[in-house]
Amino acid sequence: MELKEIADNVYACLQEDKGFGWNNAGYINLGEGVIVDTLYDVKHTREMVELIQKINPNQVKRIINTHHNGDHTWGNQIFKDREIIAHQYTAKYMEEEKERNLPGLLQTAIKRPHRFPEGMKWFIDEISEFDFSDVDITLPNHIIEDNLRLELNGFPCDLIYVGPAHSAGDLIVNLPEHKVLFSGDIIFSKTTPLGWEGTHENWINALDLIKSLEPKVIIPGHGPLCDLKAVEELRDYFEFIYSE
Repeated sequence: MELKEIADNVYACLQEDKGFGWNNAGYINLGEGVIVDTLYDVKHTREMVELIQKINPNQVKRIINTHHNGDHTWGNQIFKDREIIAHQYTAKYMEEEKERNLPGLLQTAIKRPHRFPEGMKWFIDEISEFDFSDVDITLPNHIIEDNLRLELNGFPCDLIYVGPAHSAGDLIVNLPEHKVLFSGDIIFSKTTPLGWEGTHENWINALDLIKSLEPKVIIPGHGPLCDLKAVEELRDYFEFIYSE
């Protein structure tokens, strides 16, 4: 895991891409601190926090969840007494996953893979390095219905709703003065995208919006740091797939 500064006071938290669930996150060292997405389990989220505390030992004030998938939210419990911002549909799906005890089901799959169909073996192998035994899905406490602008030491930080695309509650986080954008899973860089509740039309619209914002650096949900070339490549991919 690496915390890489990509603009003044803006960091990408990059994990080695080992497959399913190894997402990127971020830290903005402004406005008492903002974390963009947590990680898939408590252990890895704590590792991220340790890296952040080397930059700023003070508590982070805000967490932003770009969407509901566990690899972007299941570390929330570390920050249950902080402001956790997400779209209303993200909160809805997280609540459903909490009721189903999805972390417990995945932990059972890791510990007792023989109980599950052979077709799930690849997935269980992919998540086997995670520990979901102590995950308590922690819902956002600041729920938004559309867009939100935060002011961080005088710098704008825009949360923009672009769903349903990858998921129902997709947010992107744009720092216009820093020319940095956190895309969540709207962008998969150098890896095949995976979608849940959205449509390819909405996803393409989200990519077009990102292009219009003209970021210089994009922190994708998965894969290496990228720029607008990755947006074009992903857009071309969707156009090709859905034209066949």
